[in-house]
Amino acid sequence: MALVTKTAQDIFAPADNNGQPRAPSLQEVQVWGTEIENVATALATASAAFDTRANLYSSLGYSANTMAWVVADTTVAYNGIYRKSGASGSGAWSRVADLPYSFIVATNAGAGTANAIIATTSIPVSESALVILPIAATNTASPVRVSYNGGSLLTIKSNNGNDIVIGGLAAGMHVTGVIVGDVFQLVSDQVSAAIAAAAEASAQASQASANNAATQVTNARAWSDQAQAYAATANPINFVPIRPNLCPNGGLESGLDGISLWNNVDGYYNNGNRYDSPMWGAVLSIGLTSGATTYRVQWPKFPVSAGSTYTVTGDAVLFATAGNVFYQLVWLDAAGVETYGSTKLLGIGRNFSDTATARQDMAVASVAPAGTVQAYVRCVFDALTAPAALQVRQCKVEHGTIPASFYSQYVPPITRMIEVYPEMYGVSTSNTAALNDIGWARVKAAIEAMSGSYGVTIRFRAGLYRFTSLPWPNRHCTRILGAGHGLNGTILEFASTSGLPNPITITGLQHCAIRDVYIRQSIRVAGYAIVLDGAAYVTTIERVRIDYSHNGIWVKHASETVLRDIEYRYLIGSYGTRCGGATGGCYGVTFDNVRGDNPYRPNLEPKVKKVGTAVRVNWQPTQAYVAGEITVANNAIWQCVVAGTTGSTFSPAIPGTTPTDAFTTNVTDGTVQWAFISLNNLAWCVQDSFAYSLRLDKLISLNGSQGFAMRDTLATGSSYPMWCLVGFIECDHNHAMAINLEAGEGFYTSLVWAGSCLTGNGITIGSGFRGEVALNNGTRVHGNWQHGILLNPGPVATSIIGVQVSNNSQENVGVYHGIAVVGGSTDFTILGCGIGVSAHIQVSQGYSIFIGGGCSYGRVALNRLRGASVANIDQGTGHNDVQFSMN
Repeated sequence: MALVTKTAQDIFAPADNNGQPRAPSLQEVQVWGTEIENVATALATASAAFDTRANLYSSLGYSANTMAWVVADTTVAYNGIYRKSGASGSGAWSRVADLPYSFIVATNAGAGTANAIIATTSIPVSESALVILPIAATNTASPVRVSYNGGSLLTIKSNNGNDIVIGGLAAGMHVTGVIVGDVFQLVSDQVSAAIAAAAEASAQASQASANNAATQVTNARAWSDQAQAYAATANPINFVPIRPNLCPNGGLESGLDGISLWNNVDGYYNNGNRYDSPMWGAVLSIGLTSGATTYRVQWPKFPVSAGSTYTVTGDAVLFATAGNVFYQLVWLDAAGVETYGSTKLLGIGRNFSDTATARQDMAVASVAPAGTVQAYVRCVFDALTAPAALQVRQCKVEHGTIPASFYSQYVPPITRMIEVYPEMYGVSTSNTAALNDIGWARVKAAIEAMSGSYGVTIRFRAGLYRFTSLPWPNRHCTRILGAGHGLNGTILEFASTSGLPNPITITGLQHCAIRDVYIRQSIRVAGYAIVLDGAAYVTTIERVRIDYSHNGIWVKHASETVLRDIEYRYLIGSYGTRCGGATGGCYGVTFDNVRGDNPYRPNLEPKVKKVGTAVRVNWQPTQAYVAGEITVANNAIWQCVVAGTTGSTFSPAIPGTTPTDAFTTNVTDGTVQWAFISLNNLAWCVQDSFAYSLRLDKLISLNGSQGFAMRDTLATGSSYPMWCLVGFIECDHNHAMAINLEAGEGFYTSLVWAGSCLTGNGITIGSGFRGEVALNNGTRVHGNWQHGILLNPGPVATSIIGVQVSNNSQENVGVYHGIAVVGGSTDFTILGCGIGVSAHIQVSQGYSIFIGGGCSYGRVALNRLRGASVANIDQGTGHNDVQFSMN
């Protein structure tokens, strides 16, 4: 097939083959002009263009990643955009996207029948383009079918998905539609009188429409993916900082709300059809009236400032024999008097386009005259002859002069937030980390160059995006929004380096957010997935999963942070969430459903090695182990997955080279095989130095070493953390301790589960803790290896009220106790607790309550005590004002 159906010499010839005078066919001129425009666009956008795929495949003299177009292959599926792989002279071409034609004009010479139309096109039809089909004869039956270029018959369906009624396609009409599988679905609609005559068939048609709609949604998603793939492979050019859209409903996001239509025959009228194009999004197709030569689309009014410059742009389709189209700002003063802004006339053959060049073609800037208080936008189609298709989309008004920026959706000024799509800047799921780093640098630069007080949402589609790191744009109210935090959502995979160990760091910014993403590492490096620093304020991290990272989130120097629906799994380092621990510290962190888990191997219940009553927490040489048993070696927790006998020495490194290797590769020790579980100091939530007011609305900490810890790493004397308010916390199967109050002040609980600690206590209140511990009703401490609750001397104002404590001292019966108060402790209350009282009672605790000697100012009363292996209570001796009553 040639690049053009007919040559200009044939089309414009003054006489036919018989020598008879003739005039050029306007339809042939339109087809020829469209073909010339399409070929020119292909040559301008791609590095090369070929008429057939065979010619492309035989041309390998291009470097890797060169783009080329095949535009006229007789096999429709071969036409498209191709990418070269391999060095020049070798490699191959692979198809990556459809050609971005928006419209194809068909010819219907009447070769078929009124009910079985045979049409031809100069450009191969596909599901990625709209087709304009002229109707030669009125249909006399239903359904109606059409065949393009000798292809299979497609059933023509109405805009609502129904079969075309008799008389619905009238002779002389031009209908617009899209191919969906074996259907040609109309965008324009059939004759309304015919529809009314067929109303009695509505129930059946509605069901058909519903079935077809599901198919359309599936195909629409596929077309959207193709369009995005094309955008990602094109070289990003002409990046203009994105400015907010001032035009209400500029992209028809709210249907036709506020949109007015006018023509010079009907005046204001209502004959427009808004539809969602698979390639172009929301589109308004203007209904045509016989004899009308001017049409206008008018958007709602919005406030402006006199003397300021504004730029308007948009996208339009104009298919006609003659005419022009332009976007224009109309200014209004306080009395409503209109003044018209500048215009730029564009001619026929205008198609939709997402290129930067096309947006600038339509853009025009104007200065609001003195006294102006409002404005509105109109798109005008003028001086028309034989219009076939008039359509508009993506109207945008920006404060400032040209060049216009990419389209962004209008948001009311109070909540204005514009959107940025990384694909527009060269970020792609098919790129390496190095290429995406370049694209992200463009995103960051564009956002930082923006002016105006509004937020920016960086919206990622679903898929795997590789980066080295993601430097945060230096702009308040910047937010990353993905498509979900699961395997089918948005995956951000980082190949972080020792020089950039923390891939996402938000420093000194306010009201930023990260939502709906799955973060993971592909390289092992000590750092955190996310760091909040520099007095970051009101940062929200929501619906985020972090796997195979060293550490999770460090709220280092920030205030009023919200962590909601966060999940950590397979961490190699020492922290899930760390709050504080550095100068500056943090104030106010809300945890709402934050979960951490480094799972033990499936179907292997973790248990500590025991030989008789002797406990082997740490690794032992030449020791027999069975599957499921755990040990500590080289500051890590290991689980036996293949039974055997250990060797004489064992100092294992974390296995493999990648983060995933650590959790999928076994380590051999003699005849035993060990699986790495976590470091022996992995704490899922740590309130560290200078951290104040943690609110644990819901925290779930499974496995690892400690579930929750308060500590003072800096230990300056005034750096201790303060105030942790617990709504609900679950710590289960932690290795060393469920809850470790090591240093700090103020721990207040409502609902707590501290259970099944594998080698230590359920709750430890350390001697370095200053005091104010309130363990209240709803707290349960159950089944821990050693003590249920251990209170050391040092803390003051400890209250244990209404707590259920049972089945502790799992290491050996009678060795440890339900609640143990070490001698010398002071200022404590144990009141109304049920100790040894459980639906699953096990006589394992030595004493329900054990009080060491020499304590001061204690109250132990009204506790229900049972199930102790030694005695219910040991009151101790040598106390100062320690009273016992009704236990």
